[in-house]
This record gives sequence, C-alpha cells and structure tokens, in this order.
Amino acid sequence: MNHRCGEWSNTGFVNTYVKSFGALGDYFYSKKSEVKMGDTPSLLRLFYGTPDDPGQPSWGGQYVRAWERPHEVFHRITTDNDSIEQKGVLELLLTFDTTTVTDPAATMTIERPFETLVQNDTVQFLFSPKNASKWSYTISGNIPSINSLSGQIVSYLTLASDKDIPSPLYANWWIDDPSLEYIESRHIGAKTVNQWRIDFLRDFADRMYRCTYPPNTYYQLDIEAEK
Repeated sequence: MNHRCGEWSNTGFVNTYVKSFGALGDYFYSKKSEVKMGDTPSLLRLFYGTPDDPGQPSWGGQYVRAWERPHEVFHRITTDNDSIEQKGVLELLLTFDTTTVTDPAATMTIERPFETLVQNDTVQFLFSPKNASKWSYTISGNIPSINSLSGQIVSYLTLASDKDIPSPLYANWWIDDPSLEYIESRHIGAKTVNQWRIDFLRDFADRMYRCTYPPNTYYQLDIEAEK
C-alpha cells in the first residue's frame, strides 16, 4: 500500500481534510498547501506510544541511544577523496598571515552561507552533512590567502553498527535508528515514523472536523482502517 497517494499524499491530505475546514483550516492552507512533517514526530510520540521510553515504537518513531558523533578535523581545503559520516562534524582550520588583513572575516558557502570564527591567525569552519552525498563549498571574505578557495567533502551513510556503541557521555540522548531496514530515501530511521503515517493523518483529519462542527458535537471520521 502506498502511504503517500491520493488523500494521504502531502497535498491531497491538505486539500481533503484541511482546506475549508473552518477558519483554522483556511489559515493553515494559506500558509502551507501541503503537509510538511519536519519536527512533527517530536509531538506525535506523545499521542501514541510510550513517551518515557524513546526506544519503543510510537507515532513519532523509534530511537536508539546516541553514540559519539564523528568529528574530522582538517588543516587544509578538503577534496572528494576526503570523507565523513553523515551527521558527523567537519571542522576546517585554516591559518593565514595576520599582517595581510585588518578585521579578518570569512564565509563558507555550502548550500547556504555559514559564518566563521576567527581566532588569532586561524579561521574555523564547521559543517554537519545531513545526508550521504558529495558536497562542494567555496570560501569568501577579506583574507587574501583563502578568499575564493573551493573544496569538496563526501559524506557516507551512517553505519548501522554505530548504535551498538552508545556514548556514556550522552545517557539521555536518543537518535534515529541507523539499521538498514529503517532507511528510506537515504534518511536513517525514517520508516519508524512513516509506518504510522495513515494512522496519525487519520487522527489529524478527525481533529479538523472540530473546526467545522458546532461545539459539543462529536464527529468520528468514517474511514475504514487500512489493512
């Protein structure tokens, strides 16, 4: 069964169960004509599941204890021969001649501009890749030796074995399960949320009827449960 077709697609759901459902529904539609989940799972796990145990299944997903975040430091411009794990931290430390510039400043542009930290004769750039991909970046600013430099970095998929080594430093931190069976479109843990998609959208639709029916009137959305 396709959980993203027809009335359950991102645009289909809003057109069917949100648009014209009272003032709140129209306001929603005026701001966004499609469903965008984003941080929604943070709330959904409180609706259905075991909120006190993120390791249990819930509408908001199922998580594992966090491991040490990979951190790679380079003192040079990187190339496509350099790599880092998805969601790890890339740190570039580039030195420059302080006599060549007053009030040094620089920006790394990698999808969008990132400001940098300049300390003494070193510029620090930080980047955490959200997906497994090849990334290209450029550096601009008023420091002659690094202005207009460009580089690449390759990020690889989070290793499934990471979950087997939870960090003792982050006892209360939880993260998406990187097991291969839960990956969808390169997003780790996505299937632990998406498997509940129709369930929580149906609940959302039920609630939208409250925006159109008179107070104290109960309406149960009449949709046969999907098998």
